[in-house]
Amino acid sequence: MDSVTELEGSRALVVDGSWAGEPVRLINVYAPSDVGERQELFQHLRPQLVTSRTIMMGGDFNCILESGGRCGTRAGEGWMDDAAKLLAEMGGEASLTDVIGSMGPDARNFPWSHPDGSVRSRVDFVFTSKSVRIRQHSMVTVHLSDDRAIRFQGELTGKFLTGPGTWKLNSSLLGREGVQEELRRTYNEWQGMKDSFQSIGECQGMKDTFQSIWEWWLWVKGRIQDFLKNVGRKAARGRRKEFSRLQQQLQELHDLQLQLRGWDVMNPLEAVKKELSEHFHDESRRIIFRYRLRNRERILCDIKEDIRKAVTDFYGDLYSEKRSDGDQSEKFLSGIPRKVSIPAREVLNAPLTLEELHLAVKSFKSGKTPGSDGLPIEFYTSLWDLVGPEFLELYEEMEQEGVMPHTLREEMIALLYKHKGERCDLNNWRPIDLLNVDYKILAKTMVNRLKGTMEKIVHPDQTCGVPGRRVAEA
Repeated sequence: MDSVTELEGSRALVVDGSWAGEPVRLINVYAPSDVGERQELFQHLRPQLVTSRTIMMGGDFNCILESGGRCGTRAGEGWMDDAAKLLAEMGGEASLTDVIGSMGPDARNFPWSHPDGSVRSRVDFVFTSKSVRIRQHSMVTVHLSDDRAIRFQGELTGKFLTGPGTWKLNSSLLGREGVQEELRRTYNEWQGMKDSFQSIGECQGMKDTFQSIWEWWLWVKGRIQDFLKNVGRKAARGRRKEFSRLQQQLQELHDLQLQLRGWDVMNPLEAVKKELSEHFHDESRRIIFRYRLRNRERILCDIKEDIRKAVTDFYGDLYSEKRSDGDQSEKFLSGIPRKVSIPAREVLNAPLTLEELHLAVKSFKSGKTPGSDGLPIEFYTSLWDLVGPEFLELYEEMEQEGVMPHTLREEMIALLYKHKGERCDLNNWRPIDLLNVDYKILAKTMVNRLKGTMEKIVHPDQTCGVPGRRVAEA
């Protein structure tokens, strides 16, 4: 998405962006009922149709463009006003195609009908550039409006290939009936295999047996991911099935309303619309917008491979190794008078406890994005009584070996817009490291230990970040 423009108090919304590598302009219109105001809106909209971008324009235009566009008590009454004539002229100038085309007298072909069936009109349209190849189209009853929606499928030139993305657990799945119970039962089986590395390797057809508890944990984490992905797929199928059921029920009630020509079905109709509204509210949170970026040569990139290279080059330069003077650093550090006392060292170096780890787990806020393994803190809080003892064993083994496993050193970088400057400029994006929670639990435990000694070893001039001190006191 490149830009958003509002016209006439948001009566029209113009969005420029790209899709399939092709520049597009999406226009949403909600025209006023007053002819004069409607004509004024169309006049302001007219320059937006002069563009080299592919146009897709739709909405409620509040006027009809053909003699059969209205049926019922007002049929034939001044069917094409000045605003409608202007709209038709604009469509011809921009070589736009009406997706639905001329309609017959059947009520199902009219986007809007009065509940008693006395008036039916076609004032909703979708227009596209001729370069858009329309595959199929239909009208469907929706929960958002009394007007029926125009649904179509079309093709743009070029290809835009997207990968599956990084999997992330939907934490609400843990609350589904039977999910935690089944996961706990399966996890207990995996625990029984922990000391039988050879048998695990054999039963999974693996060439190498596990050499450490961390290898076992990585194997188990992979099985957990597979289990939860399967739960997610089942939930998605259920959502799609429920949506189809509600949409079909809404269509049947709408057709029944037209047949009865009355308000007898209004209550069940509104109930179904409310259910569909809740469904769309949940689904809308899954929508992702993709932006264009400038590379180091300041050229705009909108292809996935070019965007990836632009990001890699930018942050590769930004975070490249910088030379430092080792002697000067050592001289500076040796001059620091404050040292960690022996009692404090004993506290800091004491073996980890399960209570410490659990305290760290409880301190995390929910709803945070996880790292590359996709397992958020909600997973660990829900199953801590099961995985907690394993984690204590994992960290103890890591301390003995003196090596941190690669999954604790992995991170994903997500970019957050700073809400200033051009979105296509990487200088206006802030990189955020997304770390796996099994690392963050250990890091938080270490932080909690350090809190008790920081005040004694950090100079009083340093106020920020030290428990018990405030910047205002500096």
